[in-house]
Amino acid sequence: MVSTVDSATTAAYFTEKAEAHLSAGRLTEAIATCERALSVQADFAPACKLLGNALQRAGKNEAARDWYQKALTIQPDWAEAHANLGSLHAQQQQWQQAIARFQKAIALKPNFAGAYRNLARVLTHTGNAKTAAECWYQL
Repeated sequence: MVSTVDSATTAAYFTEKAEAHLSAGRLTEAIATCERALSVQADFAPACKLLGNALQRAGKNEAARDWYQKALTIQPDWAEAHANLGSLHAQQQQWQQAIARFQKAIALKPNFAGAYRNLARVLTHTGNAKTAAECWYQL
């Protein structure tokens, strides 16, 4: 039986490989490599989030949402995963859910420029220019 340390190291290795595939635009390989990481350690939050990223880029939004949620079940205070969900909600024009997720990400990580930027974009889109300007100012 593989030890927990060994499985975490192996999962991290496959997640890094998946990140390289995703960065190169090789979505199929990124998804398969994330799945391999999760076969080694099913509760490895970075692989869950990265799988969500790859699936979202592949247009599989429902599956992406499920993997972001799983990452947050494992690591509830992960600002980046909340922001990923916010981006997914914004992509689907679910404005209030997007706003809530970006605000949660900012609450968890007050210097998270990407969350401020995306929140400002959503607020601008929804006609809340004053609050959007305040977010842009935070950058």
